[in-house]
Amino acid sequence: MVSDFKTPIYLLGIRPLLQPLARAMNTPAPESFTEPARAVPVAWRGDLCVVGGSCTGVFAAVRAARLGLSVALVEQNAILGGSAVAAQVNEWHSIRDARQDKQIIGGLTIDVIDRLRARDAVREIAPVHRSQFKFNSAELALELDTLIRDHRIRLFLCARLASAVRPGPRVEAAILEDKSGRRALSASVFIDASGDGDLLRRAGFDAWQAPALQPVNLQALVGGFPSLWSAYPGADFWGQIRHLAEAHGLPAANASPWLFDYPGGHGVTNVFGPRLDGTDASDADQLTAALLEGRRLQRAYIDMAREVFPRAPLNVVA
Repeated sequence: MVSDFKTPIYLLGIRPLLQPLARAMNTPAPESFTEPARAVPVAWRGDLCVVGGSCTGVFAAVRAARLGLSVALVEQNAILGGSAVAAQVNEWHSIRDARQDKQIIGGLTIDVIDRLRARDAVREIAPVHRSQFKFNSAELALELDTLIRDHRIRLFLCARLASAVRPGPRVEAAILEDKSGRRALSASVFIDASGDGDLLRRAGFDAWQAPALQPVNLQALVGGFPSLWSAYPGADFWGQIRHLAEAHGLPAANASPWLFDYPGGHGVTNVFGPRLDGTDASDADQLTAALLEGRRLQRAYIDMAREVFPRAPLNVVA
């Protein structure tokens, strides 16, 4: 027997279940929601808690551990190193003063450079103009892992600072959110090494923002440049592709790529993308938009290069 129903039979039993959903979809959501109060378990107690696992945060944690303090380190990413690793900003500026007369930076910075040098993962630039060291970001992250392990620092990765407890003049606990839920870290002293003042702002301290914002830009590890230089001797990468910039939606200013070598990368080049002026990276929506646009612009470089240098196609590696 052939059914004349236009609606499949198996959907007929679902209609009663969909009716409450339809009513809910037509009901406007409130402007805000109130979270119920809850007790947050303490996951760690100690002397010092550092929020932010950049090199700055790791170095602060290691120095404190060497002084005998019990230390915890909180990092929102899955890897240590901050912008130097997550954003591939693989350069450190000069360790000497502005006249290059006297070394003014030492300690763990030099220790890590020596560790990277032993693995052929750093290149020193001479003469120094602005930056003095180009390094392999992945190797840097592994060295930071080693420092954390060697000094028995309690590490919380993939942990985002959600709030802070500050009943008086000082912070008493940092509240983090991770795969285990919401947890508290209690310490005598806290260091905000987030780079964005996250702990200070969550704790209610006064903050200010400079009128001129650092432009947001993204880096990408790109393979194929050695083949391009070989196939097109004397090529001027940006000079020969920039006429395609407008067609590919690149910004009118600050769009030229910076090409950095990547020690130990075997032909990989670190490409610094266009600077996105006017983006407030402390605003979540603006940051999301900038990240998407930054990645699109990196792909635009590649597409422009493929048009101009077809015998040596480039590819994004990371």
